[in-house]
Amino acid sequence: MKISSVLLLILGLIALGECPAQAYIPPSQFIIKTMVAKRPKPHSIRIRTTVTAMEAEKITVFHFKESTYFDLQSQTMKSRATDDSGKDLYYAEHPFRLSEELLFGSNPATVIHVLREAGILIRLENEDEKEKTEMTWLGRWKGLLTWVIGGKKANEPQLWIEKDRFLPVRLRMSNSNPWAELQCEGYHFYKELPFPQLMTVLRNSDEKESAFLQSELQDLVVNPDLMINAPNTPNHFTEAGNSAPEKVRELIRFYYSSVR
Repeated sequence: MKISSVLLLILGLIALGECPAQAYIPPSQFIIKTMVAKRPKPHSIRIRTTVTAMEAEKITVFHFKESTYFDLQSQTMKSRATDDSGKDLYYAEHPFRLSEELLFGSNPATVIHVLREAGILIRLENEDEKEKTEMTWLGRWKGLLTWVIGGKKANEPQLWIEKDRFLPVRLRMSNSNPWAELQCEGYHFYKELPFPQLMTVLRNSDEKESAFLQSELQDLVVNPDLMINAPNTPNHFTEAGNSAPEKVRELIRFYYSSVR
């Protein structure tokens, strides 16, 4: 192949984004601020999902229905888990955690703080250049070109954000965390609010990572008329929940203690 042909090929690959090493990489704080700034600011959101346990990368018969109300003003959520007949199995109520801030957070400083607490290396504005600890790079995940914040080793915390739309698609945690990775796929927009159709959680087990659950979105309402009423003593199983199969109870405990 002639030198001129090789040069044209390289230039074509760069133009198509196939040579990410040549691209400008913005600072991590800019990426997070842009992600948050692109979100609308509703006062509340209600979702309904089906949460299913997985084994050997395949879904099982063990599942429950989730109905969750997010109050973005108070940064709290109320949720109930039910069986297929609609019987309440579990109630949950607590302030926003990592996954809620990642998907709904409207305050960049809060989102950055929560991510830094999770081990994602995001440089603060007041940090000295000599003390710079962040690492930001371009990567590909399931065909998507993404900004990646975090180290390049497999066991280092990382946040993967779709490059063009600034949507979080992958969050990897340290080995000490109960879950190893959160994956968000198939984003749809509801009154300009992006939300993934499918969320998959990988869990650390016996020094291995394996898919433990999937949460599939059934419907989402922005600024719903009614909120979810929870009992005075949330975060507990109901009588029906105590009688549910242990696999379902384990799934509910893990989901509400670590993910939701």
